[in-house]
Amino acid sequence: MSRDLLIFLYYITPALATLIWPIRALFTSKPVLPAQWLLSVVQILSAMAIITFGILHYNIMNEKYLADVIYTILSVFIYPVLYLYVCSLTSREGVTRKDRIIAFLPPLIYIVAFSVNLFYIGEESYNYYFYRVFQHNDFSLLPSKSYNAMVIIGYWGFNLLLLLQAVGFMTIGYIKLSRYRKELVEFNPALKRKARSAYWITGFAFLSTVSMVGVFFTYDVHSVSSMGLLYVLLLSIAVNQYLLGQTGYYLDFSSRQMYLKKYLQESMNTNAKEIKK
Repeated sequence: MSRDLLIFLYYITPALATLIWPIRALFTSKPVLPAQWLLSVVQILSAMAIITFGILHYNIMNEKYLADVIYTILSVFIYPVLYLYVCSLTSREGVTRKDRIIAFLPPLIYIVAFSVNLFYIGEESYNYYFYRVFQHNDFSLLPSKSYNAMVIIGYWGFNLLLLLQAVGFMTIGYIKLSRYRKELVEFNPALKRKARSAYWITGFAFLSTVSMVGVFFTYDVHSVSSMGLLYVLLLSIAVNQYLLGQTGYYLDFSSRQMYLKKYLQESMNTNAKEIKK
């Protein structure tokens, strides 16, 4: 068995750990919110991104083209689905068309630009780009416009998009979850302990985000120190994703359900008053 294959098998253990909660949610007898299914999609995307990350950087397959496309597509859609998870949990309307546009339009535009440039650069130039950038951390530009576009769009553009997604999601997510917690306590003070989970969700999402950004910005994946750091980061993603799922599962109340229950209670009280009259 080759060294690269052993390293790859070593790295997919965090990916498999990331899938624990989605599998548990699939076979549980307890009702699972639509928001929590979205979180399961986030965890599946994360696991697949970890696996394709290993395929891309270690000699598991020769088609780096295909591995890079799959890894890029998976990675840029993790945060959008995470954003929809928060919207589904905290919004009275659930996930709206506006939410989907905000979440998916930027990564879709990027994927189109990335795919066009990847097709234009050709396999030979791409292999040279991969050799210089990922294996030797050489980010200098060359006279070739297609090569330079690949460095700018494929590498720096990718990292910039993920960083903006992380910052944007954490900012909007914290605001939405904070408001949701207050509304939940106002709706029923007895749910105060449950409402605390909204802050735990923010915390675990933040820690998971920090780990993801750390993975995306780890340059040398072949040195011993970087490999150790990568494994710790990937394992922390798996742990935080599991805790995120568990916390969301404990908070078995969505904003939509809360408003619906409030509406039904108000309707019943109104009907009771009319009957007394």
